[in-house]
Amino acid sequence: MESYDYSQLAEHYDELELDYEHDEFNKILSKILKKFKVKTVLDVACGTGLQAIYLNSKNFKVTASDYNPEMIKIAQKKTKNLKFLQGDMKTINYGKFDAVISIYNVIGHLTKKEFEEALINISNSLKDNGLYIFDINNLEYLKNNLPDYEYIDVADRVNGIKYVRFNKDKLDRKGAVLYTTHKTYVQKNMEKPKVYNEKCRLQIYSAEQLKEILNKTGFEIINLLNINGKSFNSQTDLNIVAIARKK
Repeated sequence: MESYDYSQLAEHYDELELDYEHDEFNKILSKILKKFKVKTVLDVACGTGLQAIYLNSKNFKVTASDYNPEMIKIAQKKTKNLKFLQGDMKTINYGKFDAVISIYNVIGHLTKKEFEEALINISNSLKDNGLYIFDINNLEYLKNNLPDYEYIDVADRVNGIKYVRFNKDKLDRKGAVLYTTHKTYVQKNMEKPKVYNEKCRLQIYSAEQLKEILNKTGFEIINLLNINGKSFNSQTDLNIVAIARKK
């Protein structure tokens, strides 16, 4: 798995990464699962538990796992109704499920080879005709819309803590890899701000590339959506939400 260690800012993850849209996306995800009569769900990269906790509250039987122990600790503090497990999505074995999910660019942290390994393991974790639902940044959109300058993507105050994060992106078009450097300031009241410098590497895919790798590993795409649950448009949508079925 590509090295981006969420541990450093795990306690601030929700404030830095989540906005009002996550509530709407959870509703969309729940609607999709109900449409396909899903009852059991495996979240293979649950992070701080955003999807797992919500789906559990909507009467889905959820098993949740993440690679990072610090993220699991945060998730576990939020609820006593779920037990969060630590595991690698390429190797975990918790039984068979109606659906597997991995949300918020999880697969981008995997190399292409690792993604194939994860898909094979996810297939083994699915019942016949089970669903795999995930999202990833859209390569075609980023080719034409990625800023060529440093920008602020977070500026917020939550519970007396101020957050400012600067991003600088570089896209390797040939390799379809997005390199991002983060500089994050976290300030409690008027204390001296803590500064966190991080680098992130994300493998990016086009819709056609996803179809190819999914087909190779025993899946067929049922539908492609954007983050708002509408039909995916390769030129205007930053995110691809893929609904794939185990063949």
